[in-house]
Amino acid sequence: MCKLILTAGLCVIIASLGLPCLGSPPADFCKGKANGNHPNPTDTSSFISCSNGIPYKMPCPATLVYSPSVKVCVRPEQTKPFCQGRKDGNYANPKNSATFISCVAGLTYIRDCQAGLVYDSSKDRCDYSGSPPTANTGFCNGRANGVYPCYYNKRYYYSCVEGVTKVKSCDPGLVYVQYKKACDYPGKAPPMPKPCNGKP
Repeated sequence: MCKLILTAGLCVIIASLGLPCLGSPPADFCKGKANGNHPNPTDTSSFISCSNGIPYKMPCPATLVYSPSVKVCVRPEQTKPFCQGRKDGNYANPKNSATFISCVAGLTYIRDCQAGLVYDSSKDRCDYSGSPPTANTGFCNGRANGVYPCYYNKRYYYSCVEGVTKVKSCDPGLVYVQYKKACDYPGKAPPMPKPCNGKP
């Protein structure tokens, strides 16, 4: 039977010429194959489902392609070979440290870190880059004596004395909490204000 939406007459003409109906898999495609989904050798945006020896062409949803490794339609980037043969888990992305690669059942997922963080494979999570700010930035020029947060790396903070900038760091696992003016565990403090909010 013709599986596409064509007029019956057109399918009869095609069949009488000894050709398979346009877009239909060959009638013997499922011979020797198990019931289930199989790659379509002529179209990656669809697959062929075999049921009791009968082939059915099944389209993937728009923008997806068929993945033989998991036998379902997936996003094209998930078919990249990075995760083939790897254990499930997270891996550093060698092309972009602000992202990481998550492998699930042979599929490749590119995950983004939160803004300002990078993936740390030793901790298996996104974290601050660990590079301290430099003291020669002139941060304290024109500022009153006191302690100020480092907005791009919360583990560090600035100490200003008579215009001289000193960089101090919290112990590992702690971040500088502005309203306490001290280091504490992350997540306990309200989010720090953005330094440029309301400024031209």
